[in-house]
Amino acid sequence: MATNADEYQTTLTYLGHACIRVDIGGTAILMDPWLIGPSNGGGWWHLPALTETPESLSSIDYIMISHVHNDHFHIPSLQRLPKSATAIVPYGLDPWMADALRELKFKQVIEIEHGQTLALPSGVVVENYQHGRIDSAYWLRYGEDTILNLNDCPVSESWLEEWLDHHPRPDVALGAFSYASPYPVCYDVQGQDREGLLAENVSEVLSSFAKTMGLLKPQYAIPFATQYGFFLPGSEWMTQHIPTPQTAIETITENFPDVNGVLLNPSDRLSVKTGKMVPGPVFDWNARDREATSEIKRRRGEIERVVTDEPHPPKDLFERFATYFTRIISRNWLLRRKLPTHIAFLAEPNTDWWVIDCKARKVYSSTNEPPDASVSIRLPGSLLFAAIDGHLNWETLYLSNRLHVTLDKQELDREWQFWRMLFNFPDGIFRDRLTLLSSRGRRVLRRRYPEIIRLLRDRITQVSNRKPYGNESSTSSSERAV
Repeated sequence: MATNADEYQTTLTYLGHACIRVDIGGTAILMDPWLIGPSNGGGWWHLPALTETPESLSSIDYIMISHVHNDHFHIPSLQRLPKSATAIVPYGLDPWMADALRELKFKQVIEIEHGQTLALPSGVVVENYQHGRIDSAYWLRYGEDTILNLNDCPVSESWLEEWLDHHPRPDVALGAFSYASPYPVCYDVQGQDREGLLAENVSEVLSSFAKTMGLLKPQYAIPFATQYGFFLPGSEWMTQHIPTPQTAIETITENFPDVNGVLLNPSDRLSVKTGKMVPGPVFDWNARDREATSEIKRRRGEIERVVTDEPHPPKDLFERFATYFTRIISRNWLLRRKLPTHIAFLAEPNTDWWVIDCKARKVYSSTNEPPDASVSIRLPGSLLFAAIDGHLNWETLYLSNRLHVTLDKQELDREWQFWRMLFNFPDGIFRDRLTLLSSRGRRVLRRRYPEIIRLLRDRITQVSNRKPYGNESSTSSSERAV
């Protein structure tokens, strides 16, 4: 009887950002397909450019999605992928992803539970491990070939050690090497050195990525899920603050010389068994600024259309804004004491400031920026309208980096609580917490019980060691990764 190596050769093809194609056991698996256009509210663009399109991937058998963020669960890309493929998503508290895929007419949608082993007809074994609020990792195995896709999971050392107690070291491990957060790049914080904090955060995330790979010790450690740029007018400068995969590999080599870091560019194909690489187009990471400028010029028409095609805010946007935030502040009355007292929004091109008075639970308009505003937020009116109207979730708006926040250093923790309220409790903390008591919620909690205990233990340690408000160490991007 033929062996696994005789029958099939497991290969990994990098398509771009967090999207990979894995051919394993005669099965073609596509993971986290963002393949066309921008993501995250028009703010993120592929860098390097992709060479594959949804139509060129017509032979895939499965689509696996790690979590709901727009650069992983990208509806425009999914709309154009073959509906004959079976879609696999994590079984979480909210069935939104599975429901959306069914609405897109995928033939079969499977929700895989935390720690569940799913055996595909080809003999490929799939496991999913949820982490934190929405992230998840996939483990693929066929014969002796193994791939661990950590994606955006900020896994701890204790999690990795426990995972390795029950799994062999993976042949291939992939992981993100940057935090998805507009802080501090989109922030002006009085009394804070933004450039110094940016450098500190980049060093922190690269060290964390390298440590993860050092603990796993895979044959091939691949940095991915951070290959994007900012192309909209006025945002181009932010690309320089995203760490490069080349820097991630250099950090691995410096700290863990026995770990083999592999840099993949779009369309590079890696043989898991032999390590042989079939390269795609060359991208010079040492000249990323030049490459980004060239890509912006090439896609200028598409970039302009993204802005001009955004829906214009209605004339009654202020009334909608006032109704929305009066309701959400009132429903989250337990959280109000943790929020800034006055939060001022400027929905451009509008010139009036709209102020949320959290203490008084009211909203008012001002022709000038209020001097007593604890936090001031500038953003496109089109994005604000989309979030209030429910067509864009608040996390996507935040991740877009299409906002500018001004505040004092002492307000950072309270300002972050405001965003967390929008992310987690748009219908009020009690209404959202009721989902934990549903049959689905209880089922999720049962499977994730050990992780929840570990997270609570880590959180208690974190709080007990926390320094006072405004201290640099309590305002890193890792705490604001959404």
